[in-house]
Amino acid sequence: LQYYVKEKRDSLSVVPQYLQGKGCFNHNLWKGFLNNQSIVFQPNIGWSNDLLSERLIEIGGVPSHKSYYEKTRDYYSLLIKKL
Repeated sequence: LQYYVKEKRDSLSVVPQYLQGKGCFNHNLWKGFLNNQSIVFQPNIGWSNDLLSERLIEIGGVPSHKSYYEKTRDYYSLLIKKL
């Protein structure tokens, strides 16, 4: 799985900020599985509305005038398309 994630990340034309820097093996889905980490799409305990908007823009989404749920759906859909 870690090589699949690295290959897919390397094929992105624009790599999101949170996947840059340390390299794919230091910050990726595989590391998240190993460290039991996840993204929580709940504005009170996870990503705030503003942070979700920033991350959505990084991967090519348009967050303007959308609810938190719509932004979450768009973020997930864009990630799936990139994989």
